[in-house]
Amino acid sequence: MLYFLLFSLLGTCILWIFKYHNQGLGFTDFRFTYPGNLLQLFLWILSIIGVAITFSMRNPSTGYPVSFYKNLSLIGLILLFLGKFISFISISSSMYFFEQPVKRVATGFCYFGYEGLLLLIIAASWTSIYGVSQLYYLRTLVNSGLLAIILMVFAFIFTSPWYGDVTHDKTNPYQYGVVLGAAVWSNGKPSPILVSRLDEAMNLYRAGIIKELYLTGSNAPGEISEAEAAFNYLKKYNIPLNDIQLEKQTTSTTEQIRFLKNDLLKRKGIERVLVISDKNHVRRIREISKFYNIDIDVVGAELNLSYGKNLPYRLRESAALLIFWLFGL
Repeated sequence: MLYFLLFSLLGTCILWIFKYHNQGLGFTDFRFTYPGNLLQLFLWILSIIGVAITFSMRNPSTGYPVSFYKNLSLIGLILLFLGKFISFISISSSMYFFEQPVKRVATGFCYFGYEGLLLLIIAASWTSIYGVSQLYYLRTLVNSGLLAIILMVFAFIFTSPWYGDVTHDKTNPYQYGVVLGAAVWSNGKPSPILVSRLDEAMNLYRAGIIKELYLTGSNAPGEISEAEAAFNYLKKYNIPLNDIQLEKQTTSTTEQIRFLKNDLLKRKGIERVLVISDKNHVRRIREISKFYNIDIDVVGAELNLSYGKNLPYRLRESAALLIFWLFGL
């Protein structure tokens, strides 16, 4: 029990450290009250309680699965350090896997492995309370899957547009309206999601709520950047080019918020920035901003998508928020 307690506690602390270090943040930026940190702490406590109850039962039938807890925790620690090692390796930014940089996918795979083992430990310990039967391992796998589904449902509810708090000041103009990038289709055509963000940005610009537009987003191999696709779209609507700036290096929402903090708010000293995205995206933007300890205003555009097309996007946003909460990726 002591070995498991030490290994699991060490794993949780290391994950917290790596999560902040990967984003260029230090110990002073850490806050227990951040939802992702509370969620990780809750999972650790749940595993400790389950294993403690299992050990206290002193039931011979529970001894065999209990012996695996320490080993699973140790494997989890190895995966965490492997993920951190991969983040240091120099891998070409042009290498993509499922439209994501290979380094990010490999790092995420290691962190997912750690979290999967933690869910497996939770499921195994609580399942063994009722004894070990021939179906014990199957029940453990099923229960760990149910835990993952519960986490996903929680994130899905949290990202609901009606649950979000969208705020922006209409009385005092913002220096920049930062449009977050989205997918670009073939021939450099912006996707409907990106178009909705750009249309909202144009409305805000013409209403005098923002003075200039800042378009963000990099590109996948063989495509123009999201920022360039957005720029080409705006040119058709006679937006003055002097009022448009481009950022073409960021590849994710996390990187775009980090750029906003380090470049616009700190280096350029801009005080008033309005982030423009769509309503499904708003909650994740605000959670990432809280992680970076910055307070920004954000507005979400309406999406003219059918339920069948909007649902996969909602599910992707929910998964992305859960991944950021747990790993800061």
